[in-house]
Amino acid sequence: MPHRAMYEMPTCFASPSLGMHPAHTLPLKIKAAADAGFAAIEIGMDDLIAYAHALNPDLPDPHPKYRATGAPALEPDPRDPADEPLWAALMTTASAVHELCANLELHILCLQPLSQYEGWPEPNDRHAWAWERALRWLDLAKELGAEMLQVGSNNELNASAGVEACVQDMKRIALAAGERELKIAYEPWCWGAYTNTWEACWEIVQKVDHPALGLCLDTFQIGGNPVYGASPTTATGWINGYHPTVFTLSLRKLTQSVPGSKIFYLQISDGAKLEPPLGRGNALDDRWKTGWESRQVWSGARRPLPFHGGYLPVLEITEAVLATGFRAGYLSYEIFEKEQEDEDPGIPERYAKEGMKTHERLMASVTRKWRR
Repeated sequence: MPHRAMYEMPTCFASPSLGMHPAHTLPLKIKAAADAGFAAIEIGMDDLIAYAHALNPDLPDPHPKYRATGAPALEPDPRDPADEPLWAALMTTASAVHELCANLELHILCLQPLSQYEGWPEPNDRHAWAWERALRWLDLAKELGAEMLQVGSNNELNASAGVEACVQDMKRIALAAGERELKIAYEPWCWGAYTNTWEACWEIVQKVDHPALGLCLDTFQIGGNPVYGASPTTATGWINGYHPTVFTLSLRKLTQSVPGSKIFYLQISDGAKLEPPLGRGNALDDRWKTGWESRQVWSGARRPLPFHGGYLPVLEITEAVLATGFRAGYLSYEIFEKEQEDEDPGIPERYAKEGMKTHERLMASVTRKWRR
């Protein structure tokens, strides 16, 4: 396997990971990514909504059903009139963002993250609303000029219709994406209610068997998964009784069973050990009490770049993914640290530059490991 090909793989940075304060506007993030030498950017829905409001000061506020990611709340609310001007503004904003990125020669890898989509029992209003919203996201991704739409595995406990229902939902969105010349990158979130491992996502992708559907793998989502032992609620950072063999066998299976061509891109980040653990006096405890799953809290605030204080096996995961033959997709950095919520205007530029340095170090480390 040629070592040079690893260094030729294009790089990307997720826009939500370049700052989480209103002062960190989408144009600032786009420029920071381009200036740092990244080839592409993931556009977060939060950033797109915020920029739409900046360009349209008289735009009504989104209905309360919209959460942080632009996803509706669990209740099957009827369409709110405020949605229409919001979505109209999002479409014109997407066009402006496409032009801005094109001028900086920055590819738009995806719009992300469409959440709470698959697995709703039917017939019911929630299943119908999930599909309606998915179509809107697809049209928005197309207007944005994105290559694909990222779908995170559903984390709502009521979305329990089973694997075959998820297969049908993912097939439906893959067909709609293909009609729009888009792809769907299906990502296992480690706090997903039923689909939370790469194995479970891969099973669904295989059963759908459509060229527009593939995997978005993530070093945090794999390394931080409870199945493999990591935990933000224990002093050691690991579940009691954890044995690394489970993780090692999973990575071996990944390398042997997933064709590199079905991995659309790899998101890279680490996970920091929480001291004290979540639920034992940690500064993030209040977020956990609001109903977020523990790993969701961990992911949103203590997810640094590799080599920056984390403890998850990022190198091992990256090596396993590369060993599948994955070369055609992007290596994308998606990190979240509580400090990014500060108003500091230098955050987008600083994280983008540090991200490129980290990428170079990661590639050097993987290559050394490969040569042993």
